[in-house]
Amino acid sequence: MRAVICKTFPAYTFEMVDLMPMTRVIEIYASAEWLAEEEKKLIDKASRRRQ
Repeated sequence: MRAVICKTFPAYTFEMVDLMPMTRVIEIYASAEWLAEEEKKLIDKASRRRQ
């Protein structure tokens, strides 16, 4: 989870994530996963238009 959070949101460091309560980490992780899925949808949509 930490790696996904830090990769998606560069302002977070492993040290910052380690100090957060687990409920907050889970919320941020869910946001990172949602954002990755939305970006994938946009990329897929753009590549279909190019064809």
